[in-house]
Amino acid sequence: MRGDKRDNPEFVLSGSASAPVVYHLFGTAREPGSLVLSENDLLDFLIAIVSERPPLPNSLSRALKRSGQSFLFVGFGISQWYLRVLMKVLVRSLELHRTASAIAAESLRGLSESDRERTILFYQRGTRIEVEDADVSEFLTELAHRLEAEGGVVPETPALGPRPRVFISYAREDGALASRLFEALDRSQFEPWLDEEALVGGENWDQRIRDELAATDYALVLYTPALCKKTDSYVNQEIALARKRALGVRGSFLIPLRTADIDAEDRVAELGEYQEMQLRPAYFDLDLSKVVSTMLRDFQRRNR
Repeated sequence: MRGDKRDNPEFVLSGSASAPVVYHLFGTAREPGSLVLSENDLLDFLIAIVSERPPLPNSLSRALKRSGQSFLFVGFGISQWYLRVLMKVLVRSLELHRTASAIAAESLRGLSESDRERTILFYQRGTRIEVEDADVSEFLTELAHRLEAEGGVVPETPALGPRPRVFISYAREDGALASRLFEALDRSQFEPWLDEEALVGGENWDQRIRDELAATDYALVLYTPALCKKTDSYVNQEIALARKRALGVRGSFLIPLRTADIDAEDRVAELGEYQEMQLRPAYFDLDLSKVVSTMLRDFQRRNR
């Protein structure tokens, strides 16, 4: 989570409850630059997480939001203030209080009886957090039972490398098609970004969209009749930012996806200089396969 977020690899996840994601809070010894070595580094880490600069990778955020997920904090107790900060960020910003099955914390036997009661009560109110207050042996026995019920533990899946990032720009009237495109790209080796999926209430939308466009590999514009009618809309600003970014990218970057025939007088002049492709709802899968092939070939050329 250091430096430019384009240098931070995305997570390639199986999505299976039997293949848990292991995230090292203090980094990993295999990558010394990722280790937190002082309290100052820890504070910087927490500030970055809370302020989302850089934000969590979209693939990780979606994985954390999936229903049926459970989280196990190993080696950290909720009596430690910095873990409470991280738990608060995860529970609220990722809306885990609505979607997560449980968050299991370490035994609270080290606290006084009154502190234990208050802590358990605090985490039982307003969230779906499970505070494990058993001895370690009892906890491990219960954990083993739950893992067995879910099919056991599978070997770690080797990372497949970063997926190309794709920013989807669209008129609000085309929200259903944009969501369909998002889901299809997510299944097709890409890391798509869609404002309805990634933006949360209270966030600086303008800055977040600028940041995402600055880090994306491709910008797809749903070129629809609804878009052509947008003479004063935020989607026009997204297109302007994408066109500016395209000046510094070699090869395909901004790709208009035309969904229907558009009369010459209704066309968006700013999109005329880019090679458009079709994405007809009636032939969605066929047209999308061509778009995917184009982007994958281009991405491979970029990373030779």
